[in-house]
Amino acid sequence: MLAVVPNGLFSDLKNPHQHYASTFGSVGYILPVAYSSRAPWLTGRPVDPHRINLPLVQTWLQHCKKKHSCTMRYSRPSNLRMIDCKTLDIVAAPPNCNYFALSYVWGAPSAISPAATQDPMVGPGAREVLRRAAPVVRDAIAVVQSLGWRYLWVDKYCIPQSDAALKGEQIGKMDLIYEGAYCTIVAASGSSDRDGLPGISTARTRQPAFSHSGAHFVSSLPDPQSAVRQSTWMTRAWTFQEALCSARRLIFTPQQVYFECKGLHACEAVELPLTLLAGQHARPVLFRDEWVQGARRFGALGAFWAAVREYSGREMTFDSDALAALEGVLRRFQASPAFVYNVFGIP
Repeated sequence: MLAVVPNGLFSDLKNPHQHYASTFGSVGYILPVAYSSRAPWLTGRPVDPHRINLPLVQTWLQHCKKKHSCTMRYSRPSNLRMIDCKTLDIVAAPPNCNYFALSYVWGAPSAISPAATQDPMVGPGAREVLRRAAPVVRDAIAVVQSLGWRYLWVDKYCIPQSDAALKGEQIGKMDLIYEGAYCTIVAASGSSDRDGLPGISTARTRQPAFSHSGAHFVSSLPDPQSAVRQSTWMTRAWTFQEALCSARRLIFTPQQVYFECKGLHACEAVELPLTLLAGQHARPVLFRDEWVQGARRFGALGAFWAAVREYSGREMTFDSDALAALEGVLRRFQASPAFVYNVFGIP
């Protein structure tokens, strides 16, 4: 692994290791491309700027399915609607169907993006509405299709907007909807639904690469966790619950795709044996399950306030949504070993 360091970079630092990690997390490393099955265990992987590595994503999903217990703990809500990615219809969710969910930044309503009060599923024009859906939704549909799956849940298109009672019920159970998804597609690269997914409809940042003496080298690209932390998506209040409750997350950054589940984290640009990326080596940045499941170990109120502190620093369009966007997390604290109950968010 190679890195170019400015002279005196660490000379006046009290914690050079921490600065080293933060500095190169933002720019990446130079890694050799694997040349045989006996290549070093840490190598770089070429990243196509125009297309995500679908076989690699399939490998991650299959590894998780076989090796981990990333399954939902609670009952999935009833009366769900899904986008049928095969027919482009909005349909009632088949019993026990596997589906993907989309987590993204809404942005302001536009001509191709219905407002929250509109119900695009009512009437014969539903299929046409999906064909004209926002780029991030069209790209998510393409991802589901390419991975060989059929159903996708997107809040703006699958929550009934004209039925106030059902709408309120499903918004109150969005944590269960995301937890029930086989995988959540996270659009961490844009500032609204008008920004497509990099590697699907938009190009990604080109990966630096060079060859020397017959050997090929590529950049590891910036740390995807850093890219997620710096994204608009990470600043939004609703996405806190969506990320926390999702069992698996396929995260699109401007440079590459990054995968997280309860037992694994992996990215396109760096090639490591999956066994080295799982278990004690996996430190997902978005999934803070220890806040809830480990409440007894860390102290019930301490864990509760850690989650609330993280959530409170995020932005929200409508202040009236403040409790609803955290309701699923609060429900998990109530079901945790420490039984942290609350009244309107107050423990």
